[in-house]
Amino acid sequence: MTPLFELPKNILKENLSEYKNIVQLYSDRRYKKLDNVVVTKNFDGSPNSYFGDEEWDFRAYLDARIVYKKRIVFSKIFNDDLAREMKLICFSWLYIAGHHRKGAVIKPSTLIARFSKLSVIYKFIDMQGFHSINSLSSEIVFSEFCEYLKGKNYSSGQVEGIYNALMHVKKAARYLPIKFDIPQGRTQSKFGREITGKHFEGKDQFYAIPTRLMEKIYRYCFDVVETYHPYREAIHELLHDMRQNYEEGKRRVDDKIQSGLWHWINEDSSEYRVEVNKHQPASYSSIIDAHINNTHLENLLPKNALRIQGTI
Repeated sequence: MTPLFELPKNILKENLSEYKNIVQLYSDRRYKKLDNVVVTKNFDGSPNSYFGDEEWDFRAYLDARIVYKKRIVFSKIFNDDLAREMKLICFSWLYIAGHHRKGAVIKPSTLIARFSKLSVIYKFIDMQGFHSINSLSSEIVFSEFCEYLKGKNYSSGQVEGIYNALMHVKKAARYLPIKFDIPQGRTQSKFGREITGKHFEGKDQFYAIPTRLMEKIYRYCFDVVETYHPYREAIHELLHDMRQNYEEGKRRVDDKIQSGLWHWINEDSSEYRVEVNKHQPASYSSIIDAHINNTHLENLLPKNALRIQGTI
């Protein structure tokens, strides 16, 4: 079987037949044979990670210049049934995610980012002593999950990512021997408000600018949305990798400060941000090039990091 992000279109149908065999092994509890299924390969095509491994390594599928998280780790889930179910979901995202007619693909960075949110969900299920994500189909358990998330003080973006992960599990469950549905009435906006405590109340608003100018502003905003919305996932992945690059530079500087190697600087120093930029593993231009060269975005986005953020 071939990961969807390695080859496009034609592999979807080829994978599906063998994928059904994998699902059958899971359903029949033939775990020893299931654990020997190859999930990822090395650069030379030899097996790297197997289904039964606690860690799946994606180094051969990633650009090391711009991506730093290269593995997904299942060892933090202590219940074997939960860990195995979690692997099956990730396996389905890796091999049959997307639309068969359109030949949609999934990128490694997308898979790894989605896995981090799935881990939050499964840690809760594991902590509560349940044996399947199906437990969250219960309104009572789902409410407890919401209370659990409230205590984590997640940002709106993180909460949205968790809900999106739940939606992707729901879609994958159609192909899997897993029953899962989000309780009725739990929309993304309601979920976000419940977790973050932010309520959006409609109010009558009166414009303090001339109508003609207001219409021009609206037209500009609509044009921007119509231009970039078709490429929203690619833009999200670009911004995600730029952020990861910054976070890695920050981590390296913070490690030097916390270890006592650097006494001359702290987070409040004027030099702090300069050092973070110096310690980033890749230049922003190389990250941007890797994402937009030979794509539609090459003619839509500037190649300067500051100008990109100003554009979108």
